[in-house]
Amino acid sequence: MTILPANRMPRIFDSALGRSFSSTTCPQFFDQMLTNKTFTECFPMSFYLQSSSSYVATIRSATNNTKPLEDILDTSCNGISSFSDCTAIMNDLAQRMMQNATCGLDHQRNNSNVVQAYSNLVAYPVVYQTTCLKTDVSNSPAGVPTSPQNNGTEYCYINALYNEELASESFLYLLALGTSFPTGPGYGSPSCSDCTRQVMQIYHTFTGDSKQPIRQTYEGAARVIDQNCSAGFAPPDLLETEEKNNSKANAGVRTAHPTSIVNMLILSLFLSAVFTIL
Repeated sequence: MTILPANRMPRIFDSALGRSFSSTTCPQFFDQMLTNKTFTECFPMSFYLQSSSSYVATIRSATNNTKPLEDILDTSCNGISSFSDCTAIMNDLAQRMMQNATCGLDHQRNNSNVVQAYSNLVAYPVVYQTTCLKTDVSNSPAGVPTSPQNNGTEYCYINALYNEELASESFLYLLALGTSFPTGPGYGSPSCSDCTRQVMQIYHTFTGDSKQPIRQTYEGAARVIDQNCSAGFAPPDLLETEEKNNSKANAGVRTAHPTSIVNMLILSLFLSAVFTIL
């Protein structure tokens, strides 16, 4: 395992952000986020996958050598900050980003940088878990370069990215960021591998969160995979959102205590009488 220093890791939003913001506060928020040490030391793959030109350049320059990507994944999955600390800072930044005082208005107006950054933040725990998955190196597709330092295991994401026979394999890891599964000639379905099964199981556990982009892309991908593999290979249905569960729970409370509203009315009348006397 190799843990890279921060100056050797890809940079986030390393292309120009542009000037299409509705206010000065949103670009200021980006500046603060990108210089926040707690955030940057998470080395978040959710940002690298769609918001880092230097990450893309690293992948393109290592077509026959997985070591650079292995080092990035090692650092992202096992680096300085813990998963729980990183999830907390991502959630905090996502909430602050949605405020009108920061980037809320730009998000409503579909500013591409803001929409992308928000999905990267909320999807952090999903992408972390899927890109950090490992499998036995014997499961690696033919043609995938192997590193002598991988101790008999390989990242599932690396197997997908370097799988030349299945172009759709790497798209599996973009579902969490709101990218729909591609269809048409040359794509097909991902392999029916243990990696695919585990990735879809992880995704399924997050489909009950209405904020997660995977909720919008999961069903279509599960349908394609189940048709190619077997029924139920990927759980077909979305989990109910927390809001629906809370609604049901609250409805249950009201049904279970039908006299509660009566008690409230009695209390209201009592207080009204008291204030009338006073």
